[in-house]
Amino acid sequence: MQHSKWIVLGFGALCLITVATVIPPAQHLYYMAAILITLPAISYFAGWTMLRGLTFQREVPSAAMEGEEIDIVYTISNDTRFMRFFLSTYEEFPPWLTPIEEEPLFNVPAKSTIRVARRVRCLRRGVYNTTSFHISAMDPLGVFAFTQSVPTEGELIVYPSPYKLSQAVIGGGEQFGLQQIVASFRQGTSVDLAGVRPYVPGDPLRRIHWRQTARTGQLNVVEFEEMQSSRLVLLLDAHRGCDRGMEPQTPLEYMIKVAAALLTEALEAGAWSRLCITDGRVPAGFLDTGGDRGQTHRHLLLGELARVEATGEIPLSDVISAIYPSLTPGLVLVLITTTEDPVLPQVLSDIVTTLAVRPFVIGFDVSSFPEHPPTAGNFSHFLSSLAATEVQTLLLGYQAEAGLVIKEHSYEPRSHASRW
Repeated sequence: MQHSKWIVLGFGALCLITVATVIPPAQHLYYMAAILITLPAISYFAGWTMLRGLTFQREVPSAAMEGEEIDIVYTISNDTRFMRFFLSTYEEFPPWLTPIEEEPLFNVPAKSTIRVARRVRCLRRGVYNTTSFHISAMDPLGVFAFTQSVPTEGELIVYPSPYKLSQAVIGGGEQFGLQQIVASFRQGTSVDLAGVRPYVPGDPLRRIHWRQTARTGQLNVVEFEEMQSSRLVLLLDAHRGCDRGMEPQTPLEYMIKVAAALLTEALEAGAWSRLCITDGRVPAGFLDTGGDRGQTHRHLLLGELARVEATGEIPLSDVISAIYPSLTPGLVLVLITTTEDPVLPQVLSDIVTTLAVRPFVIGFDVSSFPEHPPTAGNFSHFLSSLAATEVQTLLLGYQAEAGLVIKEHSYEPRSHASRW
């Protein structure tokens, strides 16, 4: 486009000179040709001044949910006495951050500040770091473009969206499925008062102690003695290779979505929750978030799930052996995996006997995911060996139209498949 404008200007000046040469009375056309030739120089100078005297900032949300639309806001301040025209912003976004709108074109009045928002959709969980963005200005003729790179720092954490757990996963009188795991998080409270403490985000509003709140001027809640301790330990097997296939429909992404759903349900039910992820990048071979309750801890867990990569090398049986001293009787232990671990049945049988732990194993049939390479072994047979040790198992597969489906589980006839 810019080259064509140069051609038009040059051709116009050449025509004027030619006419002035052929027709002697038209000598004034020389002046018109000179003016036409000097217009680009004047336009160039005007465009060059457009970025002078401006300051730029950018605001990015610290966190967002997968599938959510967010606004990236650019703040431009003009400290000069002249208006700035024909400005636009440009930024190279990662593949899974998709701009919904084109780069906006805007003007900045003299001695003023404006805010320009650009809407972006977060297509996939992850952590995205940004180092710079660009401000561009055009000259009045649109022949020249001037660009300034603005260094900046920012990190956007896109949390994984929890996979919705519908009631359809409950099958038969045994009521087995993910909803049974969720039901195990629910905890009761006794009528024995333990005390009054300051309110923290995530506390039920029905427990607010209004008299103490009115006396102190800040929210306080009543705390009761717990009848039972609901505790969840979730182990995610992010081993190498589980991210193969067609993004984002890979086994790893769906394992993360299911983990996010279970952790969210547990924390909303008031359960103490802990997450361990196999990770070959840390010395121990796995990442341990520690356990806690509340919304702050939920954001921590979702943030770790957003950072997961398929780098795990050690089996889940080794992870269980490493955290065994910190396990408490009666907790719920959930394992999410796609790999066979021949030692795992014995390890789970031991902790069931010694600690009365309630173990659940959620397996994924990787062969059902699109473009995933075939694997050796019989994963269904491996889950059957776990069920023989009083471990409740669930085998999930992928279908293009239905999403995740239950292919097998230890408390439902295998001929029935449920959608969730």
